[in-house]
Amino acid sequence: MNSFYKNTLYTLSLVALITASSSCTNQPKLNPVTLHGDEPVASPKERYAMVEKYFAGRRAGKPIAVAQVDGLVCPSCAIGIRKNTEKLNFVDSDAPQKGVRLDVKNQLVVLSLKPGEKVNAEAFAGAVRLAGFKPVTFYELKNNGKGESVILSIKLIK
Repeated sequence: MNSFYKNTLYTLSLVALITASSSCTNQPKLNPVTLHGDEPVASPKERYAMVEKYFAGRRAGKPIAVAQVDGLVCPSCAIGIRKNTEKLNFVDSDAPQKGVRLDVKNQLVVLSLKPGEKVNAEAFAGAVRLAGFKPVTFYELKNNGKGESVILSIKLIK
Protein backbone atom coordinates (compact mmCIF):
# COMPACT_ATOMS: atom_id res chain seq x y z
CA MET A 1 0.00 0.00 0.00
CA ASN A 2 1.49 3.33 -0.98
CA SER A 3 1.82 6.25 1.41
CA PHE A 4 -1.12 8.18 -0.08
CA TYR A 5 -3.54 5.38 0.77
CA LYS A 6 -2.00 4.86 4.20
CA ASN A 7 -2.38 8.57 5.02
CA THR A 8 -5.96 8.61 3.72
CA LEU A 9 -6.85 5.52 5.74
CA TYR A 10 -5.23 7.03 8.85
CA THR A 11 -7.11 10.32 8.39
CA LEU A 12 -10.46 8.58 7.90
CA SER A 13 -9.86 6.41 10.97
CA LEU A 14 -9.02 9.48 13.01
CA VAL A 15 -12.15 11.33 11.84
CA ALA A 16 -14.31 8.30 12.67
CA LEU A 17 -12.77 8.04 16.13
CA ILE A 18 -13.30 11.73 16.87
CA THR A 19 -16.87 11.63 15.59
CA ALA A 20 -17.70 8.54 17.64
CA SER A 21 -16.16 9.90 20.82
CA SER A 22 -17.82 13.32 20.52
CA SER A 23 -21.25 11.81 19.93
CA CYS A 24 -21.09 9.57 22.99
CA THR A 25 -23.44 10.97 25.64
CA ASN A 26 -22.12 8.81 28.47
CA GLN A 27 -18.75 10.55 28.65
CA PRO A 28 -18.25 12.94 31.56
CA LYS A 29 -17.70 16.59 30.72
CA LEU A 30 -14.05 17.42 31.19
CA ASN A 31 -13.24 20.41 33.32
CA PRO A 32 -9.72 21.81 32.90
CA VAL A 33 -9.47 22.59 36.61
CA THR A 34 -10.13 19.16 38.12
CA LEU A 35 -7.77 16.64 39.57
CA HIS A 36 -7.89 12.93 38.88
CA GLY A 37 -11.40 12.03 39.93
CA ASP A 38 -13.75 14.89 40.61
CA GLU A 39 -11.88 16.87 43.26
CA PRO A 40 -11.55 20.51 42.14
CA VAL A 41 -8.30 22.46 42.17
CA ALA A 42 -8.16 25.11 44.90
CA SER A 43 -9.13 28.68 44.19
CA PRO A 44 -6.42 31.37 44.40
CA LYS A 45 -7.73 32.38 47.83
CA GLU A 46 -7.64 28.79 49.12
CA ARG A 47 -4.17 28.32 47.61
CA TYR A 48 -2.77 31.41 49.34
CA ALA A 49 -4.30 30.30 52.65
CA MET A 50 -2.45 27.02 52.22
CA VAL A 51 0.81 28.87 51.46
CA GLU A 52 0.36 30.77 54.74
CA LYS A 53 -0.29 27.47 56.53
CA TYR A 54 2.89 25.90 55.12
CA PHE A 55 5.01 28.84 56.26
CA ALA A 56 3.34 28.91 59.70
CA GLY A 57 3.80 25.17 60.18
CA ARG A 58 7.37 24.75 59.07
CA ARG A 59 9.28 22.44 61.39
CA ALA A 60 11.42 24.09 64.07
CA GLY A 61 12.20 27.13 61.97
CA LYS A 62 13.52 25.05 59.07
CA PRO A 63 13.56 27.21 55.94
CA ILE A 64 11.12 26.41 53.15
CA ALA A 65 10.07 27.89 49.84
CA VAL A 66 6.70 27.43 48.16
CA ALA A 67 5.77 27.72 44.50
CA GLN A 68 2.61 27.37 42.48
CA VAL A 69 3.03 25.11 39.46
CA ASP A 70 0.48 25.13 36.68
CA GLY A 71 -0.48 21.63 35.54
CA LEU A 72 0.34 19.95 38.84
CA VAL A 73 -2.96 18.08 39.10
CA CYS A 74 -2.11 14.45 39.79
CA PRO A 75 0.45 12.65 41.98
CA SER A 76 1.74 10.47 39.15
CA CYS A 77 2.46 13.40 36.86
CA ALA A 78 4.24 15.22 39.65
CA ILE A 79 6.98 12.61 40.02
CA GLY A 80 9.10 14.42 37.41
CA ILE A 81 8.95 17.62 39.45
CA ARG A 82 10.20 15.76 42.54
CA LYS A 83 13.02 14.04 40.64
CA ASN A 84 14.24 17.29 39.09
CA THR A 85 13.90 19.57 42.12
CA GLU A 86 15.36 17.21 44.75
CA LYS A 87 18.68 17.47 42.87
CA LEU A 88 18.92 21.26 43.32
CA ASN A 89 21.80 22.24 45.61
CA PHE A 90 19.61 24.30 47.97
CA VAL A 91 16.98 21.56 48.52
CA ASP A 92 17.45 19.49 51.68
CA SER A 93 17.06 16.01 50.19
CA ASP A 94 17.55 14.50 53.66
CA ALA A 95 14.23 16.05 54.77
CA PRO A 96 10.98 14.07 54.56
CA GLN A 97 9.85 13.39 50.99
CA LYS A 98 13.41 14.16 49.84
CA GLY A 99 12.78 17.83 50.56
CA VAL A 100 10.02 18.20 47.98
CA ARG A 101 6.37 18.09 49.06
CA LEU A 102 3.84 18.02 46.24
CA ASP A 103 0.38 19.39 47.00
CA VAL A 104 -1.73 18.62 43.93
CA LYS A 105 -4.99 20.02 45.30
CA ASN A 106 -3.42 23.45 45.69
CA GLN A 107 -0.94 23.04 42.82
CA LEU A 108 1.93 23.82 45.20
CA VAL A 109 5.47 22.55 45.55
CA VAL A 110 6.98 23.00 49.02
CA LEU A 111 10.77 22.82 49.16
CA SER A 112 12.68 22.13 52.36
CA LEU A 113 15.85 24.20 52.15
CA LYS A 114 19.28 23.37 53.46
CA PRO A 115 20.21 25.55 56.45
CA GLY A 116 21.93 28.74 55.31
CA GLU A 117 21.14 28.12 51.63
CA LYS A 118 19.34 30.70 49.52
CA VAL A 119 16.74 29.44 47.12
CA ASN A 120 17.43 30.05 43.45
CA ALA A 121 14.03 30.73 41.87
CA GLU A 122 15.40 30.50 38.33
CA ALA A 123 17.03 27.10 38.97
CA PHE A 124 13.77 25.90 40.50
CA ALA A 125 11.78 27.20 37.51
CA GLY A 126 14.16 25.41 35.14
CA ALA A 127 13.75 22.12 37.00
CA VAL A 128 9.96 22.46 36.87
CA ARG A 129 10.01 23.27 33.15
CA LEU A 130 12.29 20.29 32.52
CA ALA A 131 9.57 18.11 34.07
CA GLY A 132 7.06 19.59 31.60
CA PHE A 133 5.23 21.97 33.93
CA LYS A 134 4.88 25.74 34.18
CA PRO A 135 6.06 27.53 37.33
CA VAL A 136 3.66 30.39 38.03
CA THR A 137 4.21 32.03 41.40
CA PHE A 138 7.04 31.85 43.90
CA TYR A 139 6.51 32.62 47.59
CA GLU A 140 9.29 33.53 50.02
CA LEU A 141 9.31 34.15 53.73
CA LYS A 142 11.36 37.20 54.66
CA ASN A 143 12.02 39.29 57.74
CA ASN A 144 10.20 42.62 57.49
CA GLY A 145 12.84 44.49 59.51
CA LYS A 146 10.63 44.56 62.60
CA GLY A 147 11.57 41.07 63.72
CA GLU A 148 8.53 39.56 62.04
CA SER A 149 8.55 37.03 59.24
CA VAL A 150 6.15 37.82 56.44
CA ILE A 151 5.37 36.34 53.07
CA LEU A 152 7.04 38.93 50.93
CA SER A 153 6.38 40.03 47.42
CA ILE A 154 5.18 37.21 45.29
CA LYS A 155 7.40 36.82 42.28
CA LEU A 156 5.94 35.61 39.02
CA ILE A 157 8.36 33.19 37.44
CA LYS A 158 8.49 33.57 33.68
